[in-house]
Amino acid sequence: MHFGYSGEFEPVPVVTLSEFHKFKDVPLVITDLMKTWDSYPVWNFEFFKSNFGNYGLTADKVLNGKTHYVHTTFRQFIDYTLSCNERVPYYAKTSIHLKTDLRNQYTVPHPFKCWYKQYKRQVNEEQKIELSCIYLGPTGAKSPLHIDIWGTSFWNALFQGKKLWFFLTKEQHSLAYQGKVDPFNPDFAKYPDFLKVKPLIHIQQPGELIYCPGNIWHAVYIIEPSIALSENFINEENYEYVIQHFQDYGYLKALNKMKHIVGEHLSA
Repeated sequence: MHFGYSGEFEPVPVVTLSEFHKFKDVPLVITDLMKTWDSYPVWNFEFFKSNFGNYGLTADKVLNGKTHYVHTTFRQFIDYTLSCNERVPYYAKTSIHLKTDLRNQYTVPHPFKCWYKQYKRQVNEEQKIELSCIYLGPTGAKSPLHIDIWGTSFWNALFQGKKLWFFLTKEQHSLAYQGKVDPFNPDFAKYPDFLKVKPLIHIQQPGELIYCPGNIWHAVYIIEPSIALSENFINEENYEYVIQHFQDYGYLKALNKMKHIVGEHLSA
């Protein structure tokens, strides 16, 4: 049993960055990238508490179908994270690294370069939605079954703790119930087709980077108090999902801008 999921599953492939190109449309565990970063293993709870303890952050949790928010500081939330025994705990995120020298302590490899971020820097335009966040959470915190923003791909680098990842391959999208089912505590009476899923599952360890391609249903359960850096990106592997998302939701301004960004890169 994996925290409520007790059916059949497959392990997530474990690779080095040089092997990344051999795989397509499948989540991966990359083992050697974080070792090259100045931030690893420095970015732990003690580091952030000592250096950024008074900085504010926002945490949230969903309880009885309602989202609850709390505004706190790094110091307070880290103390909460390390002592929490709540059944449904808060989960926090912040983009403080983008506003400080922390942004220079890790390097994004070429396969994860983001056309959207490059464009924003070129035109000196404010990026209204940050695609990069540090996540902090106690044991028992989780991200529900979802597809990431705009159908983008993402990577998630773990600095401290343990996290359980649950992925449904694209062939199983019809079994996801649009994210209404909790994969870690599924109600099979309400969602009977979820009995058919055969997910990819991995328990992420510090120093491991999870890669997830675009438009993949996934969920996360924190096994041990964790701190991780996660970034979404748009490039040749997933821009079609992003364009389709903007078309489906009628976001015409965003659609035209994304088509312009894509056109610049495809014609380069």
